[in-house]
Amino acid sequence: MSPIASRRTSPPSAVAGVSLVELMISIVLGMLLIAALTTVFASTSAARNELERTSRQIENGRFAMELLSDDLRVAGFYGELNVKQLAVPAALPDPCSTTVSDWADAITIGVQAYDNGASKPTCIPSSW
Repeated sequence: MSPIASRRTSPPSAVAGVSLVELMISIVLGMLLIAALTTVFASTSAARNELERTSRQIENGRFAMELLSDDLRVAGFYGELNVKQLAVPAALPDPCSTTVSDWADAITIGVQAYDNGASKPTCIPSSW
């Protein structure tokens, strides 16, 4: 064999390994992949937080509607109060009163009304 032919072909053990350029390219590709995964993770996390906040707001609204509907369903119901046992007041209670005993006397009167005349309560503004 000639000396030129032996220089052109090198043994397989001398070719094995990674060059510096190949190493740098693989590091850059790995960093790009990690950056893409980080971006996907951040956007998914933000979307999940927004969805959780929206779900919490919907659940709070549903709870508030349930409380309101329960309260409205029993509006005007006095529970165990038997209004037949209460005495009817001798005179109409004052609608402007802030005394609890006046309210207790007015329970037997379901609806109170005043005409637009001189008997209008003083707590109602004159513009009404």
